[in-house]
Amino acid sequence: HIFVTGHSLGGALATLFSAELGESIKASRRDCTVTMYNYGSPRVGNRPFVALYNRLVPDSIRVINGTDLVPTLPAFLGYRHVDHGVRIPSDGSKVLCGASDVRPAAPGAANGGQKLVKAGDKGASSEGSGGGNSTAAKIMELAETLGVVTVLGVDEETAADAAAALASLVSSAALQDHFEDKYYLALKDVSEFLTPTSTLTPKA
Repeated sequence: HIFVTGHSLGGALATLFSAELGESIKASRRDCTVTMYNYGSPRVGNRPFVALYNRLVPDSIRVINGTDLVPTLPAFLGYRHVDHGVRIPSDGSKVLCGASDVRPAAPGAANGGQKLVKAGDKGASSEGSGGGNSTAAKIMELAETLGVVTVLGVDEETAADAAAALASLVSSAALQDHFEDKYYLALKDVSEFLTPTSTLTPKA
């Protein structure tokens, strides 16, 4: 059994390598299984890649610490996250949030506007689209004016992602939450309530 892991760019590379390994296993070129854990990874591929990856590597978890900015990027060009994202809230609560894609909630929303799931609960919610609707509308309008909607793959969803990424730039926590030591401390804190019998099954 092979475990693949990485942080930030290493998390993106872990995703790509796991997909390659998964294809090799499916083609019977390798006799093994693969599990992937990444931390603070940016988005890696488009929707067809995500669908392929999810079939090839069903045993994978993306960990996002608090308001980490990097997992919100890139917002354009059709990039999406692979499934099984888990967010560790930065408010110190002993709960985990399921994340189908990273979409920070509106500032000031309680618990990020997300259903919080304790270890052992069945299922986790997808993250809400959050705020930034007017900014997203302006991004859509600008892309249409410049004639780059198709080239950049801009639609309402990606415009909302870009607006969320821009909003997080004003917070120093969005960058601080990305560093390895912050991930280590967050995982250490949350591990206190995770037991060997606990399970977390985020929705795809």
